[in-house]
Amino acid sequence: MYRPFLLCCVVLSLLVAAPPAWAQGMPQWITLAPAPTSRYALAAATGPDGRIYTFGGYIGGPAYAAAEVYTPWANTWTAVSPLPTARSALAAAVGPDRRIYVLGGTGPCGSSCPTVEAYNTATNSWASAASLPVGRTELGAAVGADGRIYAVGGVSCPPTPAACANVVGVDAYAPVTNTWSPAAPLPTPRNDLAVVAGADGRIYAIGGIGDACSPCSTVEVYTPATNSWAEATPLPLAAFSLAAALGADGHIYAIGGSGNSPTGFLDTVQSYDPVSNRWSMRPSLPQPDQGLAATSGPSGTIYAIAGAACVNNVCGATNALHALFTSPGRSPAPQVTPRSPGPRVAAAQVTSRPPAARLPAGQVAAGPGWQDVAPLPAARTNLAAATGGDGRIYAAGGEVCGSVCAATATVAAYDSAHDQWMSAPAMPTARCTRSAAANSTGAPR
Repeated sequence: MYRPFLLCCVVLSLLVAAPPAWAQGMPQWITLAPAPTSRYALAAATGPDGRIYTFGGYIGGPAYAAAEVYTPWANTWTAVSPLPTARSALAAAVGPDRRIYVLGGTGPCGSSCPTVEAYNTATNSWASAASLPVGRTELGAAVGADGRIYAVGGVSCPPTPAACANVVGVDAYAPVTNTWSPAAPLPTPRNDLAVVAGADGRIYAIGGIGDACSPCSTVEVYTPATNSWAEATPLPLAAFSLAAALGADGHIYAIGGSGNSPTGFLDTVQSYDPVSNRWSMRPSLPQPDQGLAATSGPSGTIYAIAGAACVNNVCGATNALHALFTSPGRSPAPQVTPRSPGPRVAAAQVTSRPPAARLPAGQVAAGPGWQDVAPLPAARTNLAAATGGDGRIYAAGGEVCGSVCAATATVAAYDSAHDQWMSAPAMPTARCTRSAAANSTGAPR
């Protein structure tokens, strides 16, 4: 049936807002679906299924048991089985057995809990694990190159709160044997620090509050193979209650926290290059945030989750979710598994043809043909598409048809490495029957 095209605006605009002059060409933070629960002092980890899990936290009252999962390709949140032991100021890490281990914290179990519980993402169930040798809160945790989970820093409070002290010892957990063993102590004992594993398999302890510094700029690096710590270049801006995550570029990102600012809350993002042992400033968070959680998701996307944020000088718990793409270049060639197609107008396909060899003039390299990949989140027609500098394929605008058809501003990004779509910032203006191309910085236009 004949249907006239809708009148669509012919407007050229960037997919992302223009960054500050010093950050031209750098990826910028985007805002995604907010979490169901506002909270700070929570923990987060990326599960083996590629989804982002959050645990515990609080808003100043009793500790939360809430556990929620974010699905990047759908931009949605779902509640999952809650923590058996409600806690805040806890830590989380994914073990080699694909379970998420949640360690320590503060709650009904005490002001510094030794509790360790393991979450199975496949069965949505919890199991107890061997307790920490020393109960601690405001700690960090990461998995070393040896597959053990390291509990680093924090504060331990015996029954008498006045006796609270920073924990010097570092404990290493082996999931295979369900046992803890001591590791080399942290040279600068600290709590409320950020702990993250680097691409080199070493563990980085960043910032925090120590006996001799508050906030601390200290950065120390642990090598499991030698059971030893070494100093690294300090943070340019000292911070505690910060979060850290590993980018796809191999840099360590120290995000937000508390420090020297008018409100005490920071929107600063600092990245560390282990090769050059240097820090550099990155695009700031959309809002100052401390007590947040951070984790690296699919394709090197860093997620900054919840915390206590300041908006227009009003500070309080937040449920905000922000994401930063850190992929240094294009993704590898698509490696996809055939799957049943979605609605025809939402379908996406890739060729599985091998690299073309030099052919005689007039001939075309023939391959096995097309195969289906993940369909678009929403069916549409008359859209534009381009490959961004991060290797993702961006589908922008188009028409969505129900009883009538209307132009849309929706943008979705396809990650070929994981065969999944993610929401991207919408265009300022809804439009259809347009074309798209990437500019010199890799930003689709």
